[in-house]
Amino acid sequence: TKHESFKHWYRMLSRCYDNKCQEKEPSYIGSQCYDEWHNFQNFAKWFDDNYYKINNLMLKIYLMLKI
Repeated sequence: TKHESFKHWYRMLSRCYDNKCQEKEPSYIGSQCYDEWHNFQNFAKWFDDNYYKINNLMLKIYLMLKI
């Protein structure tokens, strides 16, 4: 799941901090992620411990904070 974790980490950061992403989806404006997850290794460990697939559908369980 290394590719999976990186893909989700990158997309999460984009939703939180990328102006172009936020222009396309204004509901992301003001979102942030946990400081520890700015480091890919920290996010990847959490992701690998909490990654679940049910009938080939992935259950996304991560938090973005709106401030």
